[in-house]
Parts: sequence; C-alpha cells; structure tokens
Amino acid sequence: MRAIVKILSVSAMLLGTTQAIACKILVKYPDHLEISSTDLPKYYVVRILKKLPSGYESEIKQSFGGQLPVGSIVSLRYRPNEEAHAICPNEFKEQESYLIHSDGGSSELTISRYNWLNVPTSHEKYFVYVQDIAARASR
Repeated sequence: MRAIVKILSVSAMLLGTTQAIACKILVKYPDHLEISSTDLPKYYVVRILKKLPSGYESEIKQSFGGQLPVGSIVSLRYRPNEEAHAICPNEFKEQESYLIHSDGGSSELTISRYNWLNVPTSHEKYFVYVQDIAARASR
C-alpha cells in the first residue's frame, strides 16, 4: 500500500548558504490495518508516564498477545541508528496513550521513531486500528 505524504519544508541558513530541510508526514492513513499473526504480539497500547534521556517510561494499558502484561511499567526506546529517509519523527506526549508497534521483550519496547502508525488515542483511526488488532487476536 502506498502512503500519501505531505512534504514540509523548512529553510535554514548555514555558513552563508541556504539548505532546504524537508521531511514527510503521513496525512492519509489506511482505513484498516493488515496484521499478520507474527505481528500481532508486537502491538500494545501504552500510556507515556515520563520522558527519559533515552526514551520514555510507559505503562502497558492493553496487550494483544505479547509477553508484557497490562499494568507493566516498561521503557519505550527508539531503534538505534535508524535512518529517517526524510520522514518526520514521532513525538510522544506525557500522560497520553498510544497504539504502538514494537520490537522488544521483557522490560523494554523498541519502536521506530518514524512509524506514523504509532497513533495516539485522539487520532481518528485509533479505535478502528485497535478493533482490527483485537479482531485478528480473536481468530
């Protein structure tokens, strides 16, 4: 599936020359998530408790078959050395909840800084995506 993106440009002056810095954000989200059985345990709903120097402290609010139980306090970290490919990074806000797709294990979840399908509960597609995941989990 092709994502439609919007390019945002910001100009900067550097050493007397102008460089254009651009990144893309997803503006048209898919109607539904297509989830494989191997991807299912990688989805969680987390609440961001606080920002840390190397990521976020978060609480698992909902699990879809992953090994971390609801109520667990875990570190949420970005994949190291991940290339942006001109995609704008996600920003997470404290005390807000998000549907995330992660790699990781027992006390740490690793996510892509650039995955725009890590959506907050306020996003228009949040409940649709959670229903898609829950329906896949019940199969």
